[in-house]
Amino acid sequence: MFPLLEKIPGVVVLHDFYLGNVVEYLQTHGGWTNFWTTRLVHSHGYSAIKLLLTLENRLGATWNYPTNFSVLDNAQGIIVHNEHARKLCAEFYPSYDANDWKVLPLAKSPNSATGREIARIKLGLPQNAFLVCSFGFAQSTKLNDRLLNAWLASSLADNAECYLVFVGGISEGAYGEELQRNIRSLLTSGRVQITGFVPSETYEDYLQAADIAVQLRAQSRGETSAAVLDCLAHGIPTIINAHGSMAELPHRATICLQDNFSDDDLTNALNDLWSNESLRSKVGQAGQKLIEECYAPGLVAKKYFNAIEKFASTNRIVDSFPLLVEYARSNTLQTSDTEKILDHSRELRRHTPIKRAAKRLFVDISVIVNNDFRTGIQRVVRAQLIELLKSPPLGYRIEPIWLHNDFGTWRYLYARNYMLGIFGLAQDMLSDEPIEVGEGDVFLGADFFTAGVIGAARLGLYDEWRARGIRIYFTVYDILPLTLPHRFPTFAEPIHAEWLSTIARVADALVCISESVAVETQKWLISHKISTSSQLAVVSCPLGGDIDASSPTLGLPDDAATTLDSITSSKCFLMVGTIEPRKGHLQTLDAFEELWQGGIDVKLVVVGARGWKGLPDNEARNIPLIIKRLKNHPERGRRLIWLDSVSDEYLEKIYAVCVCLIAASDDEGFGLPLIEAARHGLPIIARDIPVFREVAGDFAAYFKGSEGADLAEAIRSWLDLRDSGCCPDSSKIRWLTWEENVKRLKEILLASECAKHDCIDIPS
Repeated sequence: MFPLLEKIPGVVVLHDFYLGNVVEYLQTHGGWTNFWTTRLVHSHGYSAIKLLLTLENRLGATWNYPTNFSVLDNAQGIIVHNEHARKLCAEFYPSYDANDWKVLPLAKSPNSATGREIARIKLGLPQNAFLVCSFGFAQSTKLNDRLLNAWLASSLADNAECYLVFVGGISEGAYGEELQRNIRSLLTSGRVQITGFVPSETYEDYLQAADIAVQLRAQSRGETSAAVLDCLAHGIPTIINAHGSMAELPHRATICLQDNFSDDDLTNALNDLWSNESLRSKVGQAGQKLIEECYAPGLVAKKYFNAIEKFASTNRIVDSFPLLVEYARSNTLQTSDTEKILDHSRELRRHTPIKRAAKRLFVDISVIVNNDFRTGIQRVVRAQLIELLKSPPLGYRIEPIWLHNDFGTWRYLYARNYMLGIFGLAQDMLSDEPIEVGEGDVFLGADFFTAGVIGAARLGLYDEWRARGIRIYFTVYDILPLTLPHRFPTFAEPIHAEWLSTIARVADALVCISESVAVETQKWLISHKISTSSQLAVVSCPLGGDIDASSPTLGLPDDAATTLDSITSSKCFLMVGTIEPRKGHLQTLDAFEELWQGGIDVKLVVVGARGWKGLPDNEARNIPLIIKRLKNHPERGRRLIWLDSVSDEYLEKIYAVCVCLIAASDDEGFGLPLIEAARHGLPIIARDIPVFREVAGDFAAYFKGSEGADLAEAIRSWLDLRDSGCCPDSSKIRWLTWEENVKRLKEILLASECAKHDCIDIPS
């Protein structure tokens, strides 16, 4: 049925809303490789896939998640037996419209209890017995233990003519074992019993013989109880609780308790029906009449006929068929006509509605999917992704994606393999399939992938998205290649200019990681008269600073203890950041050489790997010189310590034992090391630039000038302040957690009107 439905959209009858058990069984025992896994993700996203790590959670995933959206997606029409199934659909799939579903009864024929005496003889029951039955498999969701407790508290338990029979099998495990043990301990001469599984003939005999039925439920999975309808069809007065679909039955046809009933409520209902024959007759007849008027197979069949005809005539899927037929009849396409085939495919897709379980917030993580260097930008992307997955916006599902160049065609794929790796699962369980977008979806270009974004924009990808009602946002980490071109490779400035111009044209908003970046971005766009999307918003969203929330790397080298002892025993100043021309390494080295020559006993710890790996030296600006001085410095290993590769765990320990952070960058987008230092109460000496003022305020010492002597003087002044106890207290810096950062980010991404942001009009 599952593969057939994928080939031929048809009308589906969902007797159960939950299909997780059968789908899991097909994968685990039927040899359908990854069948359940793929459908679990398709239906419920990564919140469900996390449960696959242990067997216990796997069972929880089958029980707690319907895993049926692939069926809903492929169906031409859906028939269910109760409104509860439609409510479950709205709960699990907020963006899927179930209003056109048809709620049709489960067919059931009336069946009067004309064989009562014969049935009792066959069952070995006295003719004067008062028989209470519960039909169906005994398990925790049927609340059989609650019925037993209520029975024992009722007047029926002490009457030798009263019997309680659970008709059906019993679940294995603790629940079934305890229920059986409690029944065996009763001194009731066999008046309470569990039959075990019975053939249909015996099942019918109990329906004929019963005086009262009790059918209770918890944790409904959207099904309609056939056992309840069997009881009503036989005119048996039936006690139910208002749970799931049973709440939809007319109260006159049953004795309906509250969903969360008490044992006393059930005991009283048993006593009332036992003592009141008129009430039993009235309720039994009303139930049987309900079956005759609403559930008779002939009536139900007519409703099925009308529903199927309605689905066939109105379903939008068929709208694309004329196009498909036209293409097939033309017979002009060859398998080599890739572009024509793609064009026709896109045309077909535009005419075919997209069904979604929820609106999607697509997060572009292209760089970390291909190579996570775990540098500043990657840490930001990782931290925001983790927080978004923890707390997605209401009604949205987080979908990490990445840009792939397929023979010159840029397209986004789901980052399934990367995400499976994040969760510690085998990465061959899912494939990175092309994404489909729908109206109301949101895209966040979180990673910094200039070539891919430019290429995709040239192909019109983002323009097509905007036309389909997708809101587009890009993160801007900095525009330093445009403001400090001499500090970057020669090709960086034109590429960055094209990238910024491109995203300004296609985006609804640019999300800058600091107010300083937002100001610089606005200035550049205006001064260069870049054509932008209508009322482009340029907003700031300051970064978080808690490393623990960014999936930190772990591990310490063998010499970590020795290095940390050396740092602790001295006045160690710290520089943190990838070695790049703008970071101020040469000025800092010059400054410390001056201090050492002046007899000042301080150390410098440089943490950071070489940046721009793979670039030839003629494009690397002063990086080769920095590396040469660090490697060959006469103080290396003594008063100069260079750690070119440290884990986040190791870095945290280094922050904790140094005396001061030096932030000497010519400019930054934000300056995460300042926040990391503040978390440890580590004082800061920073270059006097707007972004550092924005981040640290009055709680850092600042220096100006580009010479080593300028920084050396600032360090001497800071040491004097430290000795007098007057140096600025970095612990007073107000910083955000990643949770707070993402809360602000979600407010930006989900703002319905551009006016809620700081919008700019840029002349063409």
